Amino acid sequence: MKDKGISPVIASIILVLIVLSLAGAYTVFTGRLSSSQTEAGQKSSQELVETATTLFRIDGVQDQNVVLRNTGQNDIAQGSLTVLVDGTILNYTLASPIAPGSSGNLNVQGLWKFEKGDRLLEIAGGAFSDSVVVEIEHVRESLVGEWLFEEGSGASTKDSVSGATGTLTGSSLWNSDTPLPASEYSLKIGEVAGDYAELPHSSSLSPTSAITIEGRAKVLAGGDGFVEKWNVYGIRLRAASAYGYVSIGGAPTACELTATAALASTGWHHVLYSYDGTTARMYLDGNPVGSKSCSGNIDTSTNVLRIGKNQGGGTYDGFADNVRIYNRALTPDVLYAMKAA
Repeated sequence: MKDKGISPVIASIILVLIVLSLAGAYTVFTGRLSSSQTEAGQKSSQELVETATTLFRIDGVQDQNVVLRNTGQNDIAQGSLTVLVDGTILNYTLASPIAPGSSGNLNVQGLWKFEKGDRLLEIAGGAFSDSVVVEIEHVRESLVGEWLFEEGSGASTKDSVSGATGTLTGSSLWNSDTPLPASEYSLKIGEVAGDYAELPHSSSLSPTSAITIEGRAKVLAGGDGFVEKWNVYGIRLRAASAYGYVSIGGAPTACELTATAALASTGWHHVLYSYDGTTARMYLDGNPVGSKSCSGNIDTSTNVLRIGKNQGGGTYDGFADNVRIYNRALTPDVLYAMKAA
């Protein structure tokens, strides 16, 4: 018998069924795709709303603290903000999240990176930020000696606290290489043998119960005598280390600290040594680099204070600027404060 094949009618029916089946599958696929896109869109919209509702304003500044008020709809979480001063990101702490409608204090660290002057403080969180101009100032409480070296010429330099005049020995000490824009001049010491600044003795420069020695240094070859009251207290900066001490009971080694650091030819550094009557501490560029338990009153002496050379013959090779002495123990983060400009 001859094979007749599939009739045109049956073929038409089969084709219609195939088309209907494909259409149904397409409808299910596009429905699922549309549902996924809708869910993604809703999630994206929700995230956008949450970001947009992270709102706040700076309500004030005092010392190292920024008062921040939450004007949004969500808590401001710890670690969710960025703090900048003149574009430089600084660390901060926030004790607890700030609830909507409430205020909290951000404690800002790193103000030592700036000297006195107006600065732009900015707080950023998500897509929102607020900013205000603040004045950063150096804490004056307990300050007993300050040498900014802004004279720029001549053979003398003045203590900004007492007004006492120090003598510069050597030549070509004044230099325009400075650690910060606020400074116009620094001292370049060691280019000629015997360069140093000698500052007269006074009782205020002989604290007995506590002390902070602070300065900014750009080390070339280093050496002893960055700032030192011979056999009483001082900081010595070398090419690969920093050394600080106070003498107790006739022993300059009683509270000595040495920190290993690549100081030579690495730019300007902030250095600080402190003693509070029980512990000596040293900081480099705001970071703690050593501490030592020791106790007793600091020895007194009528020796002069020198910057660049000690009375034992040790010399420093590098730049010096903004040297200060306090009669209490301080950390870098509390040496500088903010106030409304």
